[in-house]
Amino acid sequence: LGFWQPKVVLASVPLSPQPQGASHRLSRHPSTFERDWVSEKMLPTHSIRKPTPRKKGEGSVLSCFQSQERGAPPNKKLVLLLVLLVIMGLSSLAYIWNLQSSLGEAEVEKEISKIQVQEHQDTKSREISMLQQALLDSQNSVTEREKTINSLRSHLSDCRSSLDDLSGQKLNSDSQLLSVQSENQRFVSQIIELQNQKDEMGTKLSESIKEKGMVSNEKERLKTRILDLGGHVNEEEKELEGTQQALFNSQNQRRQEEPQMAKKQQQRQQQQQRTNGQLRVSFPPSIPDQDPESEERRQAVKGAMKFAWDMYEKYAWGKDELKPISKRGSMWFNLGLTIVDSIDTLFIMGLEDEYHKARDWIKNEMDFDKSTRDSTFEITIRNLGGLLGIYSLTNDTMFLDRAEDLGHRLLKSFTNPSGFPNSRVDLKSTSKTQPKAEGNFILSEIGSIQLEFLYLSYLTGNSTLAEKPMAIFKKLRDMKPANGLYSAFLDTRTGRMSNNHF
Repeated sequence: LGFWQPKVVLASVPLSPQPQGASHRLSRHPSTFERDWVSEKMLPTHSIRKPTPRKKGEGSVLSCFQSQERGAPPNKKLVLLLVLLVIMGLSSLAYIWNLQSSLGEAEVEKEISKIQVQEHQDTKSREISMLQQALLDSQNSVTEREKTINSLRSHLSDCRSSLDDLSGQKLNSDSQLLSVQSENQRFVSQIIELQNQKDEMGTKLSESIKEKGMVSNEKERLKTRILDLGGHVNEEEKELEGTQQALFNSQNQRRQEEPQMAKKQQQRQQQQQRTNGQLRVSFPPSIPDQDPESEERRQAVKGAMKFAWDMYEKYAWGKDELKPISKRGSMWFNLGLTIVDSIDTLFIMGLEDEYHKARDWIKNEMDFDKSTRDSTFEITIRNLGGLLGIYSLTNDTMFLDRAEDLGHRLLKSFTNPSGFPNSRVDLKSTSKTQPKAEGNFILSEIGSIQLEFLYLSYLTGNSTLAEKPMAIFKKLRDMKPANGLYSAFLDTRTGRMSNNHF
């Protein structure tokens, strides 16, 4: 702004002309610029003279005004310069005023913007507070729902436990019902037997009544004779009383001897029915099928069975199995598994000679007094099941006797604290010398041997044969696995589930 103050600037600029040979370009120095601009632009070219020596005070603005006061003509260019400088100063003042006005409006707008921003921030803060409150309410709602879900889960768990208890009670009731039914059947058989005995006693009673009637007739006849004979009445009455007493004694003795006589009679009948050590049984009648094609198929099946049996009898008789390629027998348990497994089929197909030969082997050669370590499950389903199956078809007590003997030997395997049997059993050893519990027991094995033991208990009337096998079901129910599934393998010693296969 000091540049536009002409009095101050011009007073310091000399108006002496440029030296000869000086450059007419504008100098970058301010004082030089003013000097050059005044000397070259403001002064006409014809007024530039050669440099002459000047006196003191010449060449300055003050000297110009002084020359005007003395009546010299005014310098028009200088006047124009002064006017231009005044105009430029006024323009600068206007510009400064406008600049200050614009700066004030900008500050007002800036304050308004700040107020708007503050209001916007307050609105956002209120919205954020509302959102936080809504979030807190939703969290409280979620917490309440979680509490409700947890209570429902606990209620569901209680319902499941109640259902498990009801299932256990149902299984207990089913087992009790089964035992009651078996007892009922046994009672029915006993009632039938008692009814037969009652009928026999009725027949004997009627016979004794007839004999008593005959005695009464004889007594009347004797009385008549005594009356006729007169004095021999007392002696005849005594003799009659002695005869009646002897008759009653003989009847009592006969009643006491009747069970033994019946048993001896049955033994005599069985002995008479044996021919070369064979018990005569009634084989199923062979009735040809009316359809020729069906009859042909049935005979083909029977022929295949006959061929397989003949090959076993020829190459592996008495062995457990026949190897058809090498034509040799193999020993698994050394208990004639093929014979015991096939004898009921031989009976149903009417192969009498083959049946009698197999029966004789079971009676005379099948030996349980062997110290082995064989599978409890396999012996139960093959040997015990085979013996019970052929007995149910023939009622031959020999098979039942052998089955009962084998059943008692198999019960020796129940020596574990878990209540489960050992996976292997020694039929010859006692319970104290059985093999130690080792390995795992398959769930399907310990859960299916109850069929044979329960049927054996029913046939023999011995409930102890079914107690330990049936107790396995209770052991399994007491385990109550969390997911309701049992492992496929159980530890024989501890009874716990031993793997993750279900």
